[in-house]
Amino acid sequence: MKNLHFAYLMTIGFDAPVTKHSYSLKCCPLTNERQKVENLTVTVNGKEVRTTDTDVYGNILISGAIPEAHTSFEVIASGEVQTGLDICESYDSEIARSYIYKHFTAMTFPGEKLTDVFKKSDIKIIETPYDRALYLFRLTSGLIKYQKGVTDISTTAEQALSGGHGVCQDYAHIMLALCRMAGLPCRYVVGMMLGEGESHAWTEVLCRGVWYGFDPTNNKLVDDNYIKISCGRDYHDCTVNKGVFYGFANQHQSINVSVIERNE
Repeated sequence: MKNLHFAYLMTIGFDAPVTKHSYSLKCCPLTNERQKVENLTVTVNGKEVRTTDTDVYGNILISGAIPEAHTSFEVIASGEVQTGLDICESYDSEIARSYIYKHFTAMTFPGEKLTDVFKKSDIKIIETPYDRALYLFRLTSGLIKYQKGVTDISTTAEQALSGGHGVCQDYAHIMLALCRMAGLPCRYVVGMMLGEGESHAWTEVLCRGVWYGFDPTNNKLVDDNYIKISCGRDYHDCTVNKGVFYGFANQHQSINVSVIERNE
């Protein structure tokens, strides 16, 4: 177990004033079997937010509006998380039934490349769901090389595999596609990781009635170095910020994450 302090900072700058800005945020970790969140504080443009909700996947959802004109939008979420309480997370069928995690999405639909990888794999001779997930996790880790700037948020698993390079989002989507081809319920996860300055993405697979985390980007099983923020069918269910506003402005978003261990 570890005691981790996190700070999640998202800043959006507008090149002209905007008004009537409505927003929906998913940037807060929640307590589950693997982690316990304490002293959670969230501010939006310097004002503390105290009211939260949850979406259909059980993620913490913060909604609000800024009516007055502004040229910047800053969200800060911080707190303490005790991690490594368990190696898995229970399956809550009341939040989302497993069959929705078996279906392909636009981001994970397999094309020729993914189909060829799956057909040439040894998945058919592997018996248990967990061992299948472990096999596909290791397979995914070696399918592409990590490289920033060659993919973006619209890149599908098939496109990333065809290009041979990508980032954590692409690794997660490729593993999701392969797991769904094998009939394994799986979901996309956004979170934070000790030692990284950015948000991170990985995959969870439902085996033995619980969710296990796999990080194909780093070829690691998810452990007490990870803080989970949100999950869904793919990246789009975990988008940190969705919003609308009045005004003609270009915007630039930046995200900075700090996760440090506190020894007590």
